[in-house]
Amino acid sequence: MSSAAGYSYECLRGFRERRIEAIREYVGSHYSDNGSDDRVPIPLIELALNIYTQRLVANTPRARASAKSDSLAEICDRFELALNDLITNEIDLGSELEDTVVDAIFAMGIIKIGLHAEETEYLGQVFTTGKPFAKRVSLDNWVHDVTATSFEECQFMGDRYVRLIDDVVRIYGEEAAEKVIERKNASDGNEKAKDVTERDGFAQDEYRPTCYLWDVWLPRERKVITCSDSGDPGDPFGEILAEINWEGPKHGPYRILRFSTVPDNLMPLPPVALWRDLHELANVLFRKLGRQAQREKSLLCYQKGAEKDADRIKNADDGEVIPVDSPERSGEKRWGGISQQTLASLIHVKDLFSYLAGNLDVLGGLGPQSETLGQDQLLSASASQRIQKMQKKVTIWVVGIIRDLGFYLWTDPAPGRTVIKRLPNNSDVSIPVSFGPNDRIGKFLDYNIDIVSYSMQYQSPEAKLMSLRVVFREFIAALLPMMAEQGIMLDVEKLMRVIAELGNLQELNEIFIYTNSRYGQEVYTGNPMKPAETTRRYERVNRPGATQPGKDQILMQALLGGRPQQSETASVFRPTS
Repeated sequence: MSSAAGYSYECLRGFRERRIEAIREYVGSHYSDNGSDDRVPIPLIELALNIYTQRLVANTPRARASAKSDSLAEICDRFELALNDLITNEIDLGSELEDTVVDAIFAMGIIKIGLHAEETEYLGQVFTTGKPFAKRVSLDNWVHDVTATSFEECQFMGDRYVRLIDDVVRIYGEEAAEKVIERKNASDGNEKAKDVTERDGFAQDEYRPTCYLWDVWLPRERKVITCSDSGDPGDPFGEILAEINWEGPKHGPYRILRFSTVPDNLMPLPPVALWRDLHELANVLFRKLGRQAQREKSLLCYQKGAEKDADRIKNADDGEVIPVDSPERSGEKRWGGISQQTLASLIHVKDLFSYLAGNLDVLGGLGPQSETLGQDQLLSASASQRIQKMQKKVTIWVVGIIRDLGFYLWTDPAPGRTVIKRLPNNSDVSIPVSFGPNDRIGKFLDYNIDIVSYSMQYQSPEAKLMSLRVVFREFIAALLPMMAEQGIMLDVEKLMRVIAELGNLQELNEIFIYTNSRYGQEVYTGNPMKPAETTRRYERVNRPGATQPGKDQILMQALLGGRPQQSETASVFRPTS
């Protein structure tokens, strides 16, 4: 098996190398000594990556559990609270998901879910338990059976990780010290992404000695083997340290995220592979324009015999009138300067990058793309189709991860943990409840686990305030009479406090005097002051606007020798916001 893993690891070499090359383009030349060889003045990959991660996994997901039977509803609520406490406060799942989604944009995202062995003392007894974890796996430390055409057909897959040698001896016994190789002596000669930070020409030095270990998942045998690293990439697995029968989820310990699959190939086509050529071309053109600008010269030239005219021109102040004997024999000449065709090509490449990346200007909110708000909303909805497909893949992947964590949490034999439950009709009141082996009712399969819709996506306070306005305008305003008949009251004080918070208008809390009896104060029953009669006049004014794509098109037309109309030329100097 080890030689088969060595063959697969070698087949993945090209994917690892291209990933590292793309990472160097991403960080540029000023990140470290081992960054990009050339300057990256237009970091298009960085721009696209930030926009995509903001859309895909901006927040830690919130789990949602539902019971298949009403009798399990109460314990289901506790299960949901315990699961959200685990993924938010104990393992920081949000950070791991963000890093793994970035991996999927560069190549392929891999996350490993399992249990850390721990000892817990409870009522004088020591329990050996497992603490659930979810950790990102780098492609540099990953291998899978490349002879398979789907992950379900893989005969093996595994990851390499770093452990302190002291911990290896503590877990696997004193004899394990003779089976492992200290990491600084176990270099396999392959370049890794972390080499972007580490210095060339220096021997690796560590505070405490570490070694590489491999965890190998064998789906057919339903086993996980832990072994040392041999130091030979062609035969990577060393001596076996542990072999356990797998009792976890049927798919094994790994969850893999791929955005664009390739027929009959396990490695996907990552977004960065599609962006990189245009990113590099844009920077080549921009660096060329920079060199042209540096070569540009403006010199005063004169014909021999006109030295006095040249001196008068050189020494004259701006706007001064001077006499010259032969004005046609001297004058200012320019050499070099940026090429208009090259500048037009750069603008076109930049627009083409935005187009192939799913219209980044719209996705990132970099400026209006049309002359009306409604048209911009339609463009945003259309541009987000690409993102929506990726969001769907990420959501399915994250749901699988949370289900695995829920399985480990449900089957954990450790004494129960305490979670805080808030009363449904009064969020200000909370009570501690337990969730442990004695509280569980039914089986894990009696519960459905999902994530709260859009919980991973970022929503700014301004967007929340806009959504609140739409809900009130479209729904609540029309339903107020019916709500009153059903005893549903509108908490105006709470509404104004929310508006003050989302709109960053804390002055509202100083302007209004709240006398709601719900807060233990006397209710004000007097008649409000009738507002004075006012007259309002609405006047619609049309002002010409400008969009960045339109300005780019006009500028390219002018640079390539076209003659845009005067109104089009004027729009280039108008702001896009």
